[in-house]
Amino acid sequence: MQATDRLILNEQSQTVKTLFDQFTKELKYLRNLSERTIFSYRDAFERWLKFVGAMPTERNLSQFVL
Repeated sequence: MQATDRLILNEQSQTVKTLFDQFTKELKYLRNLSERTIFSYRDAFERWLKFVGAMPTERNLSQFVL
């Protein structure tokens, strides 16, 4: 993997993290989800980033699930 590819993946990861943080805040305040539920969502999200590391697309979702 080239340095430019790593930079793009890092930028995508930061964008995804920012969007996920916004999502969890909305869940917490609009749907009154518990901290434990949000923790479970965050755990699944961290695993996604570890194994896929990019914004969800149809292609990488299929690879992740299969």
